[in-house]
Amino acid sequence: MVQSFDVVIVGSGAGGAPIANRLAKAGKSVLVIDKGPLLRPNDQGARSDFRRDELYASGAEKIFKVPGLKNTGVSYYSSHIEPDINDEPHVYRDHDGDRGTIEGYTAQVVGGGTQLYGGVSLRFTPTDLALRTFAESRAGPVKEDPNGDVTREARDWPVSYAEMEPYYGEAEMLVGINGTRANQQKPFSADRYQKPLQPNPISEGARLGMIELGKRLGSNVAPYRTPLAVITEDHAPSGRTIPRDDTGLPDSEAAKTSYVNRFGDPLGLKSSTWVALLAPLETLPNFTIWPNCVVTQIVAQGNKVTEVRLIGPGGEARAVTGKLVVVACSAIETSRLLQLSAADGDFSARINVSGLLGRYFLTHCFGGARAIVPTRVDKSKALDADWATDACATDDFLHDKGLWAGPRSTTTPPTRRCRCHCSAPTAARTSTHCGRGSCTAPTSGATGLSTLWTRSLAAGCRSASWRTRCRSATTGSSCIPL
Repeated sequence: MVQSFDVVIVGSGAGGAPIANRLAKAGKSVLVIDKGPLLRPNDQGARSDFRRDELYASGAEKIFKVPGLKNTGVSYYSSHIEPDINDEPHVYRDHDGDRGTIEGYTAQVVGGGTQLYGGVSLRFTPTDLALRTFAESRAGPVKEDPNGDVTREARDWPVSYAEMEPYYGEAEMLVGINGTRANQQKPFSADRYQKPLQPNPISEGARLGMIELGKRLGSNVAPYRTPLAVITEDHAPSGRTIPRDDTGLPDSEAAKTSYVNRFGDPLGLKSSTWVALLAPLETLPNFTIWPNCVVTQIVAQGNKVTEVRLIGPGGEARAVTGKLVVVACSAIETSRLLQLSAADGDFSARINVSGLLGRYFLTHCFGGARAIVPTRVDKSKALDADWATDACATDDFLHDKGLWAGPRSTTTPPTRRCRCHCSAPTAARTSTHCGRGSCTAPTSGATGLSTLWTRSLAAGCRSASWRTRCRSATTGSSCIPL
């Protein structure tokens, strides 16, 4: 028997869940299908299947056994809600051959990647939504774009930031996000953020570095508290409440844990799409969710999708129909499902008119560094990202650096590490550059002190009355950071 719904949504993450929330509340019959299990937080029944445990979250070491790939035989790790890539590898073409990877899988679980992500919830800038217009307005060339690909391929979104802005505010309220609006370089019509928690002292260096970055760039753009999808107050739209202390008062500090990024939250304070958008629908008679079900084909006749075929939890074949079918199972899996469904030539011609289906995959670009700080700090008492800056997201910065687009924000600025040796207080003052880090003298005037100091800056370091050296080779007065 084929079941029918007004709306069938494949995927329960950041793409599918908001649509399900809006349409189910409007009275439409909605079915959400997800490949992964439904794991609940502690307050939704039995003990949560999420654990604040690195071994449980990362799983045991596995060996990649798919033959014929360049990395066959290497070890890898995947959590209890990520696939075994021996069964489902994502294969990418490297310069020396094809490799299998787990990259591109965010999480196979109801809530998708929002169950494991760090919760950083940044708005796009107006320029992010108008990249073609920005590219055409440039006075100079884009760096490392010899063939003019950026100008040729960049596109403006069909909506402007001004049109999108009210929905940003609605989403921030509906999902449950803490942070601050002040110093963000994006227009806000209203502040829907919950109050952020006190920052961890370890992030003070990042805050000072971001302030210095704004000064060095000449924009004086100051940092702000990173918008994080973690509630710090009771959240009426989802019915979630924060823990209480022994006196019965709200204890927002209970949300602080180092187990935010890459971990599911057993307390339900991280605003995954399950706890924020789908769980509130669970009692509605017109809302249905099928976990542990794998959609195998979207069937179409002419310009109409006629059936969604899937395999149920017990391996049984199922089929459903919907007046509206939404495919929202992450960038790679959405493309894969549509391409598998488009093996039929007519559907392929309709679904892939441009020939771009599955092309131009864009994922996060991460940069990082590590440093030894001069004080002891309990990093576990944090929400993973305290400060952000838009200093590198202004149009002036993009023009000046020859970039076609920039980071909307950074949670921690570039940091480099240098070894600084304390000289005698009477020593002549010297000026030494060290890559993009800064060796900062300790407050003590003791001589003979050799330790690691770090400070986050955008330009080269200048150390007065300190002799600076790095562990790597030097050339002239510049040295390559660690």
